[in-house]
Order: sequence, then structure tokens, then C-alpha cells
Amino acid sequence: LDTTKWTGAWSGNTTYAQTGGQGVFTTTTAAGYAGFDSLGWLNLTGSSLSLQLVNAGNQSLASLEVAPLQLLADQPGKSNIAWYLNSGSLCVLYHVAGVQTLPWSVTYNSTTLQFLRIREASGITYWDYSADGITWTNAYSVANPIPVTALYLEPSVGTWASEASGTTVIIDNIGITPIAATDTATGT
Repeated sequence: LDTTKWTGAWSGNTTYAQTGGQGVFTTTTAAGYAGFDSLGWLNLTGSSLSLQLVNAGNQSLASLEVAPLQLLADQPGKSNIAWYLNSGSLCVLYHVAGVQTLPWSVTYNSTTLQFLRIREASGITYWDYSADGITWTNAYSVANPIPVTALYLEPSVGTWASEASGTTVIIDNIGITPIAATDTATGT
């Protein structure tokens, strides 16, 4: 990890390593999670954060939880906005003061849902997806459910129960960018 941008990885029975520039999370048969945090606050106002989900792991593992793009406003689980993957379903997720909302989900497809983005424009938070990281489709939008001026990125992966096997999840191409003038609520 570039220690000027990220804190060290944390883990418990799931490991995180950077291999060839990619973030590689490896679960074991024991329950546990791993992740890493941005070293400082991100202001999502008028910008976007995106990444590539190269490998979503074995989605048949019932307790596998993948939060590749998770932005937290305070302690984990209290207030956040995220893309969340569990049991083969990719979901829009947000917590406000500890109350979880999952307003949109779709069966995960590793081709069409390879790139994930969360963006903010004019007080609206958008969750977008893409097959190529260039042309985006909007999945869901809502008036900013949490303040977006001081967030930190925390990709995390793990299992909440013992599983018969482990799996590997790989993320790549993390980037924060200003929203282009051509970006619209339709995600293109």
C-alpha cells in the first residue's frame, strides 16, 4: 500500500495484500474480515470514486460479504454509503445513524458490473456501474443520505461464519475524479 494514501491493512482470519498493483483479499475457512482505510478524509462533493471489481470471490459462500467501495462518515456500520455484494447479489447500501437501507439489488454479473462508482452532484448521491469503466449506468440515486464532505474509503471483505473453503476477492483501479460536464443522472 502507498502509505501516503492508505493506512495499513487490518485483518482477522482474512488477509489483504497488494499484488501487482491490485488489492487481493483472501478468506480462510474461519470467520473474519480484512480491509484498509484511506489516510485522511475524502470530499465526495461534485466528484466520484470508482474501482474495478476484478474478482468477486466465490459467491456460493453464504457468509461472504464484499464491500469493495465503501465510504464511511464515522465508525463502521454507523453511517456509510457503499456497494455491497453477498450471496450473488450486488446491492446499493447505506447506513444512517446505524439504520441499514438496501434500496436496490441485482444478480451479480462479473462482465456488466465490473466497475463500480459512487458519485455526488448537487446534493444527490448516485451508485453507478459499468462494464468498461467508461460508459456508466445509474443503478440508484437518493438525496445525500449522509454528509459527503468528510468520508474515508474502506474496502473490506470477509465472512461472518466458518465456511468449507476460502476464496479470493481482487479490486483494482481505485480512483477519485471530478464529475465531467457530460455526466448526468442517467449515468452516461
